Amino acid sequence: MTWRQVGFWENNITLFEHTLEITSNNYLSHYNLGTALEKQGRTEEAIEHYLKALRIRPGYVDAYNNLGVSLFSKRDVKGAIASFREALRIKPDYSRAKNNLKKVLMIQQQNQRLKH
Repeated sequence: MTWRQVGFWENNITLFEHTLEITSNNYLSHYNLGTALEKQGRTEEAIEHYLKALRIRPGYVDAYNNLGVSLFSKRDVKGAIASFREALRIKPDYSRAKNNLKKVLMIQQQNQRLKH
């Protein structure tokens, strides 16, 4: 039994996948799995789990922030901006989302200048 359990703790991905198999409506495990997947460069899968976390807990600002970061890495600037703004709508003093939004808007502004 112990060896079986140790397999689930192999890494964060296996741990959170197992947690999601044995629980329901677990927004935190979806969020944590998304974070682990993003660290491995599995951005599409990470986005899916951030969205699942948000379906379960719509006001989860950390998921909006991480979703924005993932969307920006996929060059979805509009989606990233919308995610950061939603996080800030829910929690106006959320510094991580505020900083990420500023960064994306600055990059967007620089790119527009280069086009003209």
